[in-house]
Parts: sequence; C-alpha cells; structure tokens
Amino acid sequence: MKCYNLSDISPLSKCLQLTELDSAFCSFTDIEPLADHPNFHILRLSGIYANDWSYLERMKSLRELILREPPLRSASELGSVSQVSRLGLVNTQLQSLDGIESFSSIFEPDLSESTVIKDFSPLNDLPSLRELKISAGMAPVAQAALNRGEIQIIVGE
Repeated sequence: MKCYNLSDISPLSKCLQLTELDSAFCSFTDIEPLADHPNFHILRLSGIYANDWSYLERMKSLRELILREPPLRSASELGSVSQVSRLGLVNTQLQSLDGIESFSSIFEPDLSESTVIKDFSPLNDLPSLRELKISAGMAPVAQAALNRGEIQIIVGE
C-alpha cells in the first residue's frame, strides 16, 4: 500500500491482510498502531518524523525496514529489531551505529547518503553482514573500521 497525505495510521492496524506500507512525507508521528500488526513484512517510510521508533521492536513479522530521511542520531533509537534482514537508513544524520548489533539478521544494510557516521565498527557485530551500501565520501572510514574481508562495500554517489 502506498500512502500519501496520511496523518493517522491507526485505521491500518485493523487491515490484517496488509503486509507492506510505503509512505512518503506524511504527517503522522505515531507508529505504535502498527506495532502489533501480525502480518507486516515491509515498512518504507520517507520523511516521517516518528516520536518513538522503538515500537518497531514489537513488529515481529517485519523483515524489511527502509527509512529515508528519519531524524535519527543513533541506530539505538530503533530498538532491538533482530528479525529485520534488510535495513535502509538513507540520507540520515546518523552519527552513531551503536545499537545496530540488535539487527542481527541484516545482511546488506543501505547507509547511502548518510554522511556523518564517524564509526562503522559496530557493523563488525552483525554476523550475517555481506554487503554495505554507503556514500563515496564514507568509503575510507568504513573500510578502515570493518575487519572482515568478506564484506563487499558498494559505493554510491
């Protein structure tokens, strides 16, 4: 489901067949109504300013989480979402990846356009990590911090 101009997502909690939400620049700030949805697999949010991202922890069926331009400073603000295998934190102001180890199933995070990350070493704690997408300017910092040669770094613009 693609949503535009949505200010309240609570009615979506009753749509039990809904498995995916793709929403851009809507005015809702509360993601809690989706927290206990039993069938939610994919959540793509662009320009959404959620008050509390930790509700993602309760989304047990969530497998893909793509956040574009979220107001995050640290990956720990997302809580512990170990079941997510595909994570995108794109165009963020992330300064710290501390807490990303709770995403233990991630194998190819997308951190492209996130240009203020100072330390990529927390990614070493992701056992399934195979590939990392980052911005060109961040490649030297990432390569220096990652101590596993099998990780492929894909550089974007």
